[in-house]
Amino acid sequence: MSAATIAEMVGIEPRSVVRIRSYDIPTAARPVYDTSDERAELLESMVDTMVALACRLRDEDPVKVWDTLCHLDRQHLQELTVIALAAVDPDKTKTELLGWVQ
Repeated sequence: MSAATIAEMVGIEPRSVVRIRSYDIPTAARPVYDTSDERAELLESMVDTMVALACRLRDEDPVKVWDTLCHLDRQHLQELTVIALAAVDPDKTKTELLGWVQ
């Protein structure tokens, strides 16, 4: 697409498009994941945490679970979420998955 066409579409001067096109596009470094045995053990222990939170959610007080989740840092919350999602059977209906909710 020409600079003039882009400029007209976004309402700027063609020279601005040319200038912006000359910028280097920053690339994000790909994260390096820790694949050590210790890391694997930590993630496996998070399964126990996920199960404990699920039991507390169902049998006790959802507010306590919410409070626990609010105190996790972003990385741990994301890891726990992925582990919990891995435990969901996608072949079940929403009714089957949430049948315990009253």
